[in-house]
Amino acid sequence: MKNTLISILTITLFGCATTYDLNTPIITEEQASKMTIKDLNNAIVYQPQNVNLHLARADYFASTPSVDIAQEEYQIALNMKPNDSKIELKYANFLCNRKYDINSAIPFYNKAFSNSDTKLQPTIYSDYAYCLAATEKYGDALNLYQKALSYDNPPLSAYIGIVGLYTKALNYPMANYYASLYSGTPTAKSLEMQIGAVRNMIDNNSSPEDHANLVAKYNTLNEQYDKLTGKKFADIPAN
Repeated sequence: MKNTLISILTITLFGCATTYDLNTPIITEEQASKMTIKDLNNAIVYQPQNVNLHLARADYFASTPSVDIAQEEYQIALNMKPNDSKIELKYANFLCNRKYDINSAIPFYNKAFSNSDTKLQPTIYSDYAYCLAATEKYGDALNLYQKALSYDNPPLSAYIGIVGLYTKALNYPMANYYASLYSGTPTAKSLEMQIGAVRNMIDNNSSPEDHANLVAKYNTLNEQYDKLTGKKFADIPAN
């Protein structure tokens, strides 16, 4: 009886209490991602080989100053599921964006790509490009963003990334060109990208012939943004 009581764990998932014991099915990735760190710490005692719990703990600690704990958890997950491209990509992004160690991140981006299917590959290219851009390797980043965009249904991050590079280089026509290529479902981020690109064209490069069309496009995008978010992204240009 004592052992049975010790084996029972109550954690909170989706806002309701759920009882777990040693015979409970493995906690899924979705469930683990919604658990508090306290629940993760408790649950992992009962499911120490559950990679989903280790990844959720890694993601949590990666967002805190405790990056060394995050690194340990990612490494545990990698050992549990070697050659898993999603875990390798998570770890590569962690090394680049939280540990600022691009030299260690590069092999994991390459491994993630080698082990991935075509569905994940454009995201790997985009994330890798973001990492390179953050270290001011703009030419290499541009090349990877272009590779990401060569796939069907590339991630929005690839459009945002390449638009950002061309904007940084003050090449507003190319930034606007890539922003206009995005044809996915409008989101706040996609509209912000497109509004910003059009605004830069209006302010810097538009010819008298293009100006009216650009302002009309700017207004239309702002209206879309307003309907989606309930607020205007920016003031409509006066001229």
